[in-house]
Amino acid sequence: MVNAHSGKAVQEGDQDFHPGEPGFSQANPMRLKYLRKPGAKKCLLAIFSLILSLQLSAQIPDAVYKSNIRSVRFHLYGSQLSLPVYNLNSMDQLELNFDDMDGNVKSYYYTFVLCDYNWRPVDLNPFTYIKGFTQQRISNYRYSSIALTRYTHYQAILPDRGTSLTLSGNYMLKVYLDGDTSKLAFTQRLLVLDQRLRSTPRWSSPLCPTRPGPAR
Repeated sequence: MVNAHSGKAVQEGDQDFHPGEPGFSQANPMRLKYLRKPGAKKCLLAIFSLILSLQLSAQIPDAVYKSNIRSVRFHLYGSQLSLPVYNLNSMDQLELNFDDMDGNVKSYYYTFVLCDYNWRPVDLNPFTYIKGFTQQRISNYRYSSIALTRYTHYQAILPDRGTSLTLSGNYMLKVYLDGDTSKLAFTQRLLVLDQRLRSTPRWSSPLCPTRPGPAR
């Protein structure tokens, strides 16, 4: 059979259909050969579902998930320009501030989640790296003093006295409503260091290499 547009000979079942030609509305059997295999459609559906579930479950560090949350600040206590870096077994404290533009009082909670180097949560029991309560309620809040803009300001100094971190690494701070982690409000990254692993540099004189002797 010869293609009327290209002039090339093609086998039956491989021809291309063009608008206005007979058979254009019919599916090409060769192109649908894979989809006719047993389980092919189920395989494609499973792959699509997996990709979709990964996209929905992924949580981006330093992200806000509620439109009413504004002005999130997370840093060392008393140093607004610092990064949230915490040293284990130290007197360090971190300060969290954010505004809820709804203007009413809500029950916000926070927890720490240990992450890998890509800031993805690791599959570990929270009690492996948290000593004490795994979640704490943010109870310090105040209403706005500006009459035209009504909002509620929340502040937390953490870790709380009833919670301490036991492992160094990358962490994600999760803030959510009503003690339910599925009601995620926002997330923030923090770095936890272990001072015991700090090394002290020492200078030493380089060794003089021995010159090779004459070849024999």
